[in-house]
Amino acid sequence: MVGLSFVRWHVLAAAPTSVQQAERALGRGENARARELLQRLLFFDPKNDRALLVTGVSFNADRRFPEAIAVLSRISENSDEFEQGGVALAATLIVDGDLERAEEVLARVIRRFPRSREPLDRLVRLFLQELRQREAIGLLENRWQRFPDDLSVLPDLLELQVKQASSHQRVQFLETVNKKYPRQGPVVLALARAYGLMGMTDKAEEWFEAAVELRPKDRQTLLTRAEFALEFGDLATAKALLESDELSSNNPEIARSDHYWWLRSLAAEQSHDDESALRHIAQALAIRPRDERYLLKQAALLRKMGKQSEAAALSQHAVELAEVRKRLLKLSNDLDRDRPVPDDCQEIAEALEVLGEPSQAVGWRRIRQAVLIQDLNRSFGPGRPVAQPE
Repeated sequence: MVGLSFVRWHVLAAAPTSVQQAERALGRGENARARELLQRLLFFDPKNDRALLVTGVSFNADRRFPEAIAVLSRISENSDEFEQGGVALAATLIVDGDLERAEEVLARVIRRFPRSREPLDRLVRLFLQELRQREAIGLLENRWQRFPDDLSVLPDLLELQVKQASSHQRVQFLETVNKKYPRQGPVVLALARAYGLMGMTDKAEEWFEAAVELRPKDRQTLLTRAEFALEFGDLATAKALLESDELSSNNPEIARSDHYWWLRSLAAEQSHDDESALRHIAQALAIRPRDERYLLKQAALLRKMGKQSEAAALSQHAVELAEVRKRLLKLSNDLDRDRPVPDDCQEIAEALEVLGEPSQAVGWRRIRQAVLIQDLNRSFGPGRPVAQPE
């Protein structure tokens, strides 16, 4: 017993050195050696978070994903290692196909380390893999609102706002994930949406039924199912969903959803109730006043009611906004993130103001100013900068 206690004392006293040696071995690609160096330490101190992190990453590097997940899951959420360990765990879960758990882990890392960019970027990419583009945009918008000093988020946000995700590129990945981890709500819904966008209505219907069965009270699932039903003429199903308790407009979250009011407008129009359709599209526009699709729908409804001049003005406004968005798409595609052109930054800012994003416009003007000052400092050569960005 005394001997074991001495060994334990010796191992724990040498813990920092053992971890450093293991990290160096990991850096050299000697993954098994890294685990070997930490084996005794984790026997005597199974909650050593740094040792768990190195061991988990070494398993991951060897593509031994179940072992990596098991080890990385033991890292305490209260430790500093949870930032790196949680991201590593989520990345492993995504590769392994457990997307629901990966999303939950990344959300916890973001709550624990709100200023960290890597977990946010991982979660954005995960949402895009699941065709949840609007939610991905919401993550970046929330980041920008909370940390307006983080200008690096703006190019990513711009790209998502002007580009559409391709469903064809996602289907193979989603199908593979579903085979390994079937019945994940976000994956099943993404497959339904993807097949719907591809025009494969029978497969889409099959996946939508499965999605609703899995999450019968999930509002996003029900809204997406209702949208699919309206697009393919199943008015009865759409109305039943939109009038359900889960999608009641008495719910504040639903009342704030422009997507919900858009679908209510489409359903009313298909029911030949143009007055309700016009009222609902006005509610959608109150939330997103510069959405071209909503403006064109409002114009079409007014035109049917004989209000030609109002309809023409709305249509013209929608066309102008579409042209601005088209220009933004080109600017986003041509953007050099490491060295943006100041004039392009100014043009992006002006376009965003037209589209109702004044806060982002301010950010792009700050980027322009920083680039101009950087160029000025460079023109004076090495030495003390002549200016600093605000």
